[in-house]
Amino acid sequence: MERRPFGSTGLDVSVVGLGAGQVGEADVTEDQAAALLNGALDLGVTLVDTALGYGASEERIGRHLAHRRSEFVLTSKGGSGVPGVEDWTPASVRAGLEQTLRRTRSDRVDVYLLHSCPLEVLQRGDLQETLDDAVRAGEVGVAGYSGDNEALAHAAASGRFGAVECSVNVVDRWNLEHVVGQDPGLGVVREAAHRERAVALRRAADRPLRRALLGAAARAGPRPRRPGLARAGPALQRVRTRRQHGDRGHGLGGPPDERGRGGRPGSAAGRRARRARRGLAAGGRGLAELYLTRPRRRETPTPTRLTAPPMTASGSGTSPSSSQPRAIATGGTA
Repeated sequence: MERRPFGSTGLDVSVVGLGAGQVGEADVTEDQAAALLNGALDLGVTLVDTALGYGASEERIGRHLAHRRSEFVLTSKGGSGVPGVEDWTPASVRAGLEQTLRRTRSDRVDVYLLHSCPLEVLQRGDLQETLDDAVRAGEVGVAGYSGDNEALAHAAASGRFGAVECSVNVVDRWNLEHVVGQDPGLGVVREAAHRERAVALRRAADRPLRRALLGAAARAGPRPRRPGLARAGPALQRVRTRRQHGDRGHGLGGPPDERGRGGRPGSAAGRRARRARRGLAAGGRGLAELYLTRPRRRETPTPTRLTAPPMTASGSGTSPSSSQPRAIATGGTA
């Protein structure tokens, strides 16, 4: 498998690493964990990523890979989740690191990262000092940060970390455009796709556009229920008063019948009214008003022609049988 320098850390890693989060899940047996971990190394994987919060992952790495510890770069993460210790304090970082060393049966963690540490905590700087002490003591090879967005950008720009772990994909490109590649000396671990999907909504909520949309929705309050016929009165009344349909201002094609629905049930006006009511029930007020306010086609009057009545003989000439012409409608009634 191809290998590359891990930034300027001096480490050399495979281009594909093993995210060992699933190794720690309860439904994974010891035999399955051993097969996966050893199989990855057999295929040339030289980077194994775990964390304090990945269940039994660290313990299984120590149990099944301790005899091959020199064959791979071990990365782990912590800073919170240690029982009895306040999260995001120097004590929690120290306690988590000691627990990782003990579980993985290692004397040294090659890369140890703060796991999704909030930006305001990073800005304090005391956790970085704790990691610096661990690096000087030889317990950690490279201090790093695992996270996204503004906190990741702050960590990368601070110069206090030699490696970062973040998400990079075709949909969420913020990290790629603002952090990854900006510093060639920074070692970068890209998180696995299944983890990206699991936390995609949480990360999207940090985006400025997403925040704006969520804020606008919150200010607008709950969406109104779709209005049925009983709530359509104002919309229908506005249509009736516009007199845009050539129907003497009744809007739905004729005077309301005794049920107040507009037009006789069997007439064209009644059919239009029923279609309008269905539009209101199915699509809400906007759809119905669009239907009701569109210009209606005026009915073309039935053309008529005048014909002369049959001529009858009267004396020396002919005269009509009636003094008035008779109108005969073509295609309709007289």
